[in-house]
Amino acid sequence: MALLPPTVVGPLSECSSRVRVQGQLIGATVDIYSNGALVGTGIATWTDQIFPLSPGKTLVPGHNVTATQTLTGVTSPQSPLPVTVQ
Repeated sequence: MALLPPTVVGPLSECSSRVRVQGQLIGATVDIYSNGALVGTGIATWTDQIFPLSPGKTLVPGHNVTATQTLTGVTSPQSPLPVTVQ
């Protein structure tokens, strides 16, 4: 089963400590990336959800934020439309 990539919802700033993600399946593990580096993760309890950044992680202005979802060992591609941190 192929998974579609979830969508990161902006705007985001360097002060953001959470990221809103849409389109994930309930029960999927959602990973959030900033310029390819993992900055947050969580289990989806809804298809439109806010995930906190991991402790010690921050967003950097100009970096692109994307997300993936993993369910039953299958991982989606990263979000095709990244959100740029303001």
